[in-house]
Amino acid sequence: ELAWLGVKVGKVKFTSTEKEIEAPVDETITIEDNFTTSHSDHAYFKTGVSYDGNEHGLVPGAWGASVTIADESYLVYKLDANENKEFNTLKLDINAKIWNQNDGTAHEVNAIKVFVSDDNATYNEIKTINNQGGDFVNLEQIDLSNNANGKQTLYVKIQLVQSTSIGDSQELAWLGVKVGKIKFSLTEKDYVGPVIEYSHI
Repeated sequence: ELAWLGVKVGKVKFTSTEKEIEAPVDETITIEDNFTTSHSDHAYFKTGVSYDGNEHGLVPGAWGASVTIADESYLVYKLDANENKEFNTLKLDINAKIWNQNDGTAHEVNAIKVFVSDDNATYNEIKTINNQGGDFVNLEQIDLSNNANGKQTLYVKIQLVQSTSIGDSQELAWLGVKVGKIKFSLTEKDYVGPVIEYSHI
């Protein structure tokens, strides 16, 4: 009999709550050198460059009122990911002065070049930047993410190329290539390691 049934359902109600799930934001790690104000730098190795922490920044030779241009001038940065991490993205910002010194030969030679390497032995050129006028300017950002992604160590070489067409020794104020600031901005991800493929015969 209906009245005597042992199990009856009066109401069924589903209640749901929605919570917006946000993707984790990668923390940006910055490594920055300001050669116009500081005597400390993060370079792993450097040759043929010098600076005195003033408005002239880093120059391609021995520091002084007159700079003797070095045969080769560059800095190498060794970038290491944190423990159990590998690189995800890497951006490079350079503030520099690159100008032609009112000299046709220097116009073609004066430059800043950027290279990368996995082993500090074989370097691949990524970018060459020429005449930017007679003032310190922020150069176009260089994206090194494709070179860094998935790696735990990367070497970045920044080369100052200075023409000697107007002399092997040049007045500090008239140098064609100077670096004010170098800044790396990077993000990391969990280390995956190499992918090992197995084959069965």
